[in-house]
Amino acid sequence: MAHKKKGNKDQKVISEGDRLKEQGNTQLQLENYHKAIDYYSQAIKFDDKNYAYFHNRSLAYYLLENFSQSLQDIQICKSLNKDYIQVYIREASAYHQLDQLDLALKSVQEGLQIEQNNEELLKLKDLIQQEINQQNQEKELADKETLKKSENLLSWVQANKGEFSSIKLKYLSTHNRSIVSKRIIQADETVISIPQEQVITLDVASSSDFCKILTEKNTQLVQQKHAYFALFLLQEQKKKDASHYKAYIDSLPTDLSSFPALFSEEELQYLEGTAALKLVQEQKEDIKTDYESISQVIPEFKSEFSFEQFRWAFLCSHSRVFGIKVKGVKTSVMVPLADMLNHKHSGQEDSEWVFDDATNCFTVKALKKIQRNQQIHFSYGSKCNSKLFLNYGFVDVQDHTETIKKLKEEERPGRQLIQNDYRGINYFNELPVVFCFDQAQDDPTLPIKAKLIGGSIPVCCLTRINEDFETQNSTGFLGYLRFICIRDPNQLGKLFDSHKKYIEQTNQSNLPFLPQKTPPLSVENEHKMWQRVQELLIPLLLKYKTTVVKDKELLESGSLSENQRNCVLIRLGEKNIIEYYIDMASKMMYLLENNDKKQILESAKSDPKYLPYFHYIIQVILARLLYQK
Repeated sequence: MAHKKKGNKDQKVISEGDRLKEQGNTQLQLENYHKAIDYYSQAIKFDDKNYAYFHNRSLAYYLLENFSQSLQDIQICKSLNKDYIQVYIREASAYHQLDQLDLALKSVQEGLQIEQNNEELLKLKDLIQQEINQQNQEKELADKETLKKSENLLSWVQANKGEFSSIKLKYLSTHNRSIVSKRIIQADETVISIPQEQVITLDVASSSDFCKILTEKNTQLVQQKHAYFALFLLQEQKKKDASHYKAYIDSLPTDLSSFPALFSEEELQYLEGTAALKLVQEQKEDIKTDYESISQVIPEFKSEFSFEQFRWAFLCSHSRVFGIKVKGVKTSVMVPLADMLNHKHSGQEDSEWVFDDATNCFTVKALKKIQRNQQIHFSYGSKCNSKLFLNYGFVDVQDHTETIKKLKEEERPGRQLIQNDYRGINYFNELPVVFCFDQAQDDPTLPIKAKLIGGSIPVCCLTRINEDFETQNSTGFLGYLRFICIRDPNQLGKLFDSHKKYIEQTNQSNLPFLPQKTPPLSVENEHKMWQRVQELLIPLLLKYKTTVVKDKELLESGSLSENQRNCVLIRLGEKNIIEYYIDMASKMMYLLENNDKKQILESAKSDPKYLPYFHYIIQVILARLLYQK
């Protein structure tokens, strides 16, 4: 629709405005949106009644993903020309991107009254209606009580100046919620901001009546931090409407049945033989011990709160506490709304948290551009699956191939990565391994070793390994076993001399040698080290009642409950690690017994069974051990 010239408008002014608009159009076509906006803004200064100028600037803002500004301009355009059909397309699109679906649908309907067969409007109508239906279906997944509690939480956060306008809650099941973006969120943009007054710090928790008594009586608890948070939650919950944190505490999940500490004996049988079962048993005992310890010091506590209530609050704390610095001081906090963000491992998360001392707010910021309707995650830290299972009630079964590839490229820049150099789903499983030094009658070098490590020989050592021999824990495990297997005093002498040089170079006197730093020393020592690996791990594999094949069949059968499935995933992850190292030990011992370097190199390059261990074969067996010969 052509713009009608006003009778009292100077022709020269209008011509100048149109000239600027055309320059803006040129920049728009070149995708120079900021320049286009500048030209359209200049045109508006000449003629602020020209709807086309506002429409075009609205389009430029839209293409820049500044939907709020785009909406403002198109609404001015609409006030100037209500018959212009593009107004309704642009307005509905902006509302849609801002997740204001009811208003978007209203704009579409207004436009269809003007042009009932407009294809763009009809497509928009279908898309918007589909999203409205989907949101309604998601809300039906949650029970009415959960919906009400969530709405109360959001209202409370907003009333206390919390900021979360770019996100919304998505209901995944009756009690399970996630946070998704309402609109496109740019990198470094604030996603959530919670004022300190709404954040429960450890100091705040410690100020509760029960915690004060425990502090005054110097009561030591097994897991004091989580016990203090649990006590605070219970006492605030009892205050009901008088508690400042009522909306938050009401929003905490009541169903924690996915946490292993609440599993039935039948469910725990699926963890039989696993290291994870010991962690579960220890946590259950810790909760019970702390409950009894508190009850002994504060007799009225036991009459006010049952063990089940304390366990609920304890697990809420365990699964929701953030470690953070507030004004330079390390502390732990519980944060309303932000604790609904789900987990992805480092490198996959799209947001991070920090306490902003300038605004005095706990802040979640986007690490990268987040698309509309995308679930937002941050990392709970470098936690293996057994820890995620224990403290959060889930097992991470995502494929981490790209993440691990990125991590390895950062660790070893310039090194060509090979197939199976990263193992996707199993990378974040870990297995604790306990190992010991040999007795004096079996190792005459023990006194020299004790001197080298700066004191006495430890009774036993504990480390955690995963399905990658090059991670820090795994290399440390192999290094420690090399040290234990040394019987040649000359090798210990070389380690001593090398360590002495390091101390002199770094000016760190009295620094003991770390056994886990022991490098490959000789073919004989390396062979013994791999023998020791098998001696340690084969008995662990025999503790499980099922095989890897059986576990995979169970997972594929679809007959398991969610809790049973998570247990099987955990035990399968442990077995995969054990079998990985048993297999590696067998293959590496075979190669160490073979002096044909050419044949070893050919096997490493062409035989698929050696591919997962390619870098060890090249860098250790060929470059260090056989090279010495």
